[in-house]
Amino acid sequence: MTHTKPKYRIVMALMAYAGLRIHEAQKASYRDVHGDYIQVIGKGNKQASVPISEQLKSILPEQWVCNGIARTSLVYELKRAA
Repeated sequence: MTHTKPKYRIVMALMAYAGLRIHEAQKASYRDVHGDYIQVIGKGNKQASVPISEQLKSILPEQWVCNGIARTSLVYELKRAA
């Protein structure tokens, strides 16, 4: 993942360390983090509060937004990183 662009690294970290689905991670931003939890709109448009670890917090920059990342390019980067 070291050669992956920063905006993709954030999405991948959210998926790996918080267990977010691809569409949940794509829509996430720093404004959704409240203490040790991140608020996401999940499957069936249901709001969920997902715990985030200290390790994930240390990876995330102070301000970040994942919006605007196309799913196809994200899937490409995920495959490339794997």
